[in-house]
Amino acid sequence: MFALFYIFWGDLMGASKFLRNIGQPCLVELPTPTGVGFNWFVESGSTPVRVTPDISVQHLLRKRRQAFVLVACEPGDYELRFVLRRGLRPEVCDHHRVLLQVRKSCLRAVH
Repeated sequence: MFALFYIFWGDLMGASKFLRNIGQPCLVELPTPTGVGFNWFVESGSTPVRVTPDISVQHLLRKRRQAFVLVACEPGDYELRFVLRRGLRPEVCDHHRVLLQVRKSCLRAVH
């Protein structure tokens, strides 16, 4: 069960917010320019959030998109910064922040 969130070019300078339980995956898709070598990279620091590229989402209506699956293993509030740049070059072309609030599951035991 994913929370699918599309980010459009006008929204990139802002931040996206998600509320999840521990272990609940969240799918984030970011638009990527068609220019050669542009990709999104995550600068998350040392957080207990696992970020995995999702290669199943690559092209949508001729516009390239990159997708990432986020899964947290501990409760807390985390900020991840995604940066758009070319391969090994350090210059950042764009960025987007993802704010992730992770809580313990609130499910009640069934008797």
